[in-house]
Parts: sequence; C-alpha cells; structure tokens
Amino acid sequence: MEIIFPFILGIILGFVIQKGYLCCYEGLTTALIIKNYQRIKIIIWAVLTAMLFYHILAGFGIISLVSQPFFWPGVIIGGILFGIGMVIAGGCMLGVFLKTGNGLINYLIVVMGIFSGLGLGKFLILEGPIEEFYQLGLPNPELPAPTLSSLLHLNSWIVVIFLSFLLIWFLYKFKNPKIEKKLELKKESWGAKFFKKHWPVSTTGIIFGFLMTIGFARWNVPFFPTFFQNTSSLDTILTQLPVFLWFLLTFSGILLGIIISSVISGEFRIRWIKLGKKRLSLAFFGGLIMGFGMVLANGCNTVHLFVLLPQLSLGSFLAIIIMSATVWLATHLRLNLIFNR
Repeated sequence: MEIIFPFILGIILGFVIQKGYLCCYEGLTTALIIKNYQRIKIIIWAVLTAMLFYHILAGFGIISLVSQPFFWPGVIIGGILFGIGMVIAGGCMLGVFLKTGNGLINYLIVVMGIFSGLGLGKFLILEGPIEEFYQLGLPNPELPAPTLSSLLHLNSWIVVIFLSFLLIWFLYKFKNPKIEKKLELKKESWGAKFFKKHWPVSTTGIIFGFLMTIGFARWNVPFFPTFFQNTSSLDTILTQLPVFLWFLLTFSGILLGIIISSVISGEFRIRWIKLGKKRLSLAFFGGLIMGFGMVLANGCNTVHLFVLLPQLSLGSFLAIIIMSATVWLATHLRLNLIFNR
C-alpha cells in the first residue's frame, strides 16, 4: 500500500486538476490582468476545505497537525526565486504538469529544470556549503514549529474560524464573470458531465482540498500511509529515499491523471510550439530557479498553500505572501515593458 497509495492518489488529483484547470499562477495572473477570479475561487475553496478538514480530524485525534521549521531568510529568498521562476516558466507546479499532461510537451523542459533545481538545492543547501548557514536558522526539531495560532497565543480553532469567515467573504467578493449561456439542444448524462466537462469552481476546490488532506495528513492510524515522517517535508523528500519515491510516484500519478482526464474530455493534443533557443533556455532556467527556490523555502506553492497553510504553519503564510507578491510585481513589470515599447 505504501507504493500503490501515492500513485493512485496522484492519478485522482491529476484528474481533478484537469477538470478544474487548476493553476495557481494562472489564477493570480488572470485575476490581475482580466479580473477573472474563477481559479482564485477554486484555490479559496480548496484551502477552506483542507483547513476545516485538517482541524476536525486533529480534534478527534485521527491525525496530528504538521508545521514546518521556520527559517525566514530561506522562505523569503526561496519564495522570491520561486515566484520569478513561475513568471519565466509560465506556470506553477500544478500548471506545469497540467500543460504537459494536456499535450504541450514544451513544458517538459520546465519539468527538467525543476528537478535540476531540486538537485542543485540538495547538494548546495542540504548537503553542501550553505548547509551550516541553513541549519542555523532551523529550530530544534524536537520543539514544535511556529504556527499562526502560537504566534497570536490563541486557540487554533479561533484562528481557523476567523480565517474561514475571511475566505468566505472573498468568495462572495470575487464575482464570477458574466458568461452567455449557450442553448443546449440535448441533455447530457451525469457521467458525461463528470468525465467530459469542466467542473464548477466549488466542486473542484472542495474535492481537491479533501484529497490534499487525505493524502498529506500525518495519520495516527497505523495502517494508513503518511507522507510526513517529520516536520521538515522537503528536507525529508530530498534526503530520504522512501519519501523521495513517494514524491515521484505522486507526481507521476498526477501527470497520468491529467492525461487521462484530458483524453476523455477530448482536449489532449500533442503539440510542440516552435520557440527559439533563447526562449527554451529561459523555460529551463525558470524551472531551475523554481526547484532551487523550493529547497530554500522548504516547499512549493502547492505544499505551502494546500497542505501546510491549512494547518496554520507560520512559514507557509509567509511563503505564499512572498510568492504571490513576486508574481504580482513581476507580472506588472512585464506588462509595463510590453505596453511601453
């Protein structure tokens, strides 16, 4: 089950990602450029679902909440690098796999860059010359890592309830774009809508948030596999072979799930967009600094946003703020350069 579970989980996650076309980078940029908040609302639904589900399960003692060690220089520098990498590559972790799984094989170059960046980060940061500096910033692993509730000296449920109301307010505030409904000549079956059509925002977000809890919680049930062996998730992934294999199997499953969903819905089409050597090099470089930034920030946007932030990990709040602000600023600068030529 330790081998089968992450692969099956990845396939289901990939299917859901493709059905909602979930990409955090495109969610930010479409909201910024054309004021379309559809994908942002999927993210909000997912975070809200995961946060409530994590804390309900923890309240019954079924899982233990996980918080990351908080090394703020690494989070800030890594978050900036990851954000710049997203803009250069044109996608976040989910978006890169989504586009690759839909048949746009240019993005395989970005995937190669990401794994190269992870390898570079492992040898420079976790096992190389920066290791001592990096370890200095990490708290004692035997002590609990800081959370938003511990920082505010509040019961975690008070923070969860406040954040839940805040997220619900955002869901209300971000209005859906007005889309003219086309006349449907025939009614489609439930199966056709489920497998062939894109899902509503709330459906995608709730299912995705639920799955991220199921797959990445630290379960106290002995027979249930758990991704987290300790609180330092990415450190563990890159330094412990069993967890690294879990990581590879999960993302292999995600890619396969996206391909399956894309084929069923008739959207899969293998294509290679002709780009110059400079643009291809930039795509690889974008992936490279994404991977390297992940090591410094101790996680990508997906892990921080949908796994650790719902568990109120303080470092993840800072990581998401830094990554989002970097994407926002870089997108603004790029738009200004385009329109001022």
